[in-house]
Amino acid sequence: MPAQLAPRGGPIRLSADKFSNLKRADGPSEEETRSLQIIMGVFGWLIGPRFAGSAVMGALCGYTAGAALVNAGGSTGLWAREIGWQAHQIAARNRVPELAQNVTTTAQRIARATASEMKALSAQPTIAEARRALITMVAAAWDKARAWAETSGVAASLLSLRVATLALLAPVLKSLEQWIQRSRENIELRRKSAGR
Repeated sequence: MPAQLAPRGGPIRLSADKFSNLKRADGPSEEETRSLQIIMGVFGWLIGPRFAGSAVMGALCGYTAGAALVNAGGSTGLWAREIGWQAHQIAARNRVPELAQNVTTTAQRIARATASEMKALSAQPTIAEARRALITMVAAAWDKARAWAETSGVAASLLSLRVATLALLAPVLKSLEQWIQRSRENIELRRKSAGR
């Protein structure tokens, strides 16, 4: 009777892991998801105090809703992905990611300074002294933020971004029907490519 040879390294097992990094063509891209989450987070931040009692809770709910919308099936998901893609393109044209990186870096720097000042605040023996120290700390952080905004040009960039946005809105409002039609055509292409 011939001896059976076992493969080296044990039996060969095919696993779904090698396909785990593949994405479906009709699924949302990272740009679409991130853009819609930011839009919904800002929307939640704006309406959060009225409906959730907190702007932060509103932002978290909006951010989560953005992820749910972009992953939704049917025309809701298609519209959400299209809006996310359009927002990503607008942001890329106006150098928003670059500005956001500058703001994030500065916010982290201010947060670290604030945290070290909060540690010093916790050593304060009385409530009155703690209140005075907190007011001083907040005023100093505000002055640092304003000084940074003025020296780095962010204030001017934000003002020019506001003016540019208002200038962009006038033609956008006039051509809203064209945008909706173009979006409908893109959605129809997505439906056809997905075989729906």
